[in-house]
Amino acid sequence: MKDQIRWGMIGCGAVAQKKSGPAFYKARGSSLYAVTSADYAESLAYAEKHPVKVVYRTADELLADPNIDAVYVATPPRFHKEYAVQCAKAGKAAYIEKPLANTYSECLEIIREFEKAEVKGYTAFYRRAMDKFQKIKAILEDGIIGNVRFVNVFCQWVPEVEEYCRDTLPWRLRKEAGGGKFLDMSVHCVDILEYLIGNFQNVFTIASNQAGLYDVEDIVSACFQFDSGPQGSATWCFSGFRNEERTEIVGDKGMISFSVFDNEPFAVTVGGETKIVQVQKYDHVQQPMIQLVVDDLLGKSKCPSTLYTAAHVTKIVDQMLAVYREQNHIL
Repeated sequence: MKDQIRWGMIGCGAVAQKKSGPAFYKARGSSLYAVTSADYAESLAYAEKHPVKVVYRTADELLADPNIDAVYVATPPRFHKEYAVQCAKAGKAAYIEKPLANTYSECLEIIREFEKAEVKGYTAFYRRAMDKFQKIKAILEDGIIGNVRFVNVFCQWVPEVEEYCRDTLPWRLRKEAGGGKFLDMSVHCVDILEYLIGNFQNVFTIASNQAGLYDVEDIVSACFQFDSGPQGSATWCFSGFRNEERTEIVGDKGMISFSVFDNEPFAVTVGGETKIVQVQKYDHVQQPMIQLVVDDLLGKSKCPSTLYTAAHVTKIVDQMLAVYREQNHIL
């Protein structure tokens, strides 16, 4: 049995700079051995800042390196399937950024390749490992707010400056990305609620574009039921007048109110009294999940964010965006 996992990383963009990349050499039993990206200069610059031994010009070179045990795929989602399949065929375990892929059918292709190769795959729905959501899960499992009755999600964000010109749109808002910020960001809401409460089912959704800044959706409203019984409603608006978001899980004895996207304390209300629960802070927010991935690969524990859990999230997103995608010829 190995005592260390040596990682290769495909993609050296913003998410890899602080949120995730350093965690691969700071986690116990883990090292970041090699990197590559579409921009060789960017890869070299990354290696200068971090303890990386090898910089490759191509993903093919990185995947051919026998010193690499596992690969972090940190590219835009439209490339996830391509690189994930290459990882599986190279016999490398993989930790793939969220969403696992742009569509559920692509997720199933990835799963088939990993099953065929008998290698492990994981997805970067890292909130499942964070102290904040572990505490929320424990409160739910201990029955502190009683039986969960319903969930309410409210999110609005102000458009970024670059969104007001189509020439400067970020990749996540371009039609070829397959979806907008909902696909990029709100999947975290869907995933963490599935982790805390159960899988979404009976989903009814309206997606549209109200501000006209780009072609992909900028608002999604949904009603749904969890397979465990509770119902829920949600609105994610990306052309609002201020940045705010909250999620409320309401039971028959109390409620939990929290933000999915920040790592701030959350509130628990029971019997008319509200308690603020403090949470652990992180230098690298993905490190708890990356540690679980490493421990899983070393045979020490099980990781809660798998290809299968991530694929179900994408299945739900497909259902939510199906009509809008068809009407606007996206994907």
